[in-house]
Amino acid sequence: MTIGERISDLRRNRGLTQEQLGDAVGVSAQAVSKWENGGTPDVMLLPILADKLGVTIDELFGRSAHDSKPMSDTIKDYLSSIPGDKRLYELFSLSLAMFSGLEPMENFIEGDKTVFQIRPSAYAKVGFGDDISWLRTLVADDSGIMLSIFAEDCPMTLILPEPECGYKHNLATEEEYTRLFAALGRMNAMKVVLWLASGDYINGTYIHASTVSQGLGISQDEAEEILSDLESAGLLDAMSIEYESKTIRAYSLNDCCGLVPFLYFARWVSLRNSAMYCAFYNRKKPII
Repeated sequence: MTIGERISDLRRNRGLTQEQLGDAVGVSAQAVSKWENGGTPDVMLLPILADKLGVTIDELFGRSAHDSKPMSDTIKDYLSSIPGDKRLYELFSLSLAMFSGLEPMENFIEGDKTVFQIRPSAYAKVGFGDDISWLRTLVADDSGIMLSIFAEDCPMTLILPEPECGYKHNLATEEEYTRLFAALGRMNAMKVVLWLASGDYINGTYIHASTVSQGLGISQDEAEEILSDLESAGLLDAMSIEYESKTIRAYSLNDCCGLVPFLYFARWVSLRNSAMYCAFYNRKKPII
């Protein structure tokens, strides 16, 4: 099989006309027709042509893809080539491509061009009055859940393939969740958590209730009760310190990095469905 015949087969398999493939590559439909009838594409066009047809250049020339690297290795090598301070955002950008692959619908795909792109802002007015909410995107089916915000000022993606044992198998107990949310539901508890995360207390520094009391303007007794509850819920670590012939308790955030996604998705859950930008819910079985 010639390269032209392979181009013709790959183009038809992907439902593209000669004009659509030509537009994607930057040539005329007549040029594509010439390739498919015995001509050869310019060597400079081979990389983009292979990309648009969803194959490697080797496959375009009929070479076996069996020796190709696994996609996981390809992605790892690609991310390694990106500057360190850009890698997380590039990884997020790849999740946008995954979203398009999960739901290749007419609303979002026109020919070979992805219409659904990273939005300039994550926010829009929804509901009533001055209610400002995220523009959220959801994909859910019986294989799992993907939640995303495709926006430069709030890039966020959570991908949860469902294990055979189901999601419930990996949840905490009802008692643990009750303890956690009861601790956070106390008056001034969230203020304490955010104050700790916003200050210089996130690198293993342990502080006493008196420091919290002074920093937030609450009584020391209230600060001690809140800190104790947050420790019981697992949000804080604590240690006992011998000081002036007495033992005092000092506290530190247990997982400051886990706190941000926890608070992000707590906000996600609390938003009304009117804040959903687009949703593809094809799940037949219960979530839990």
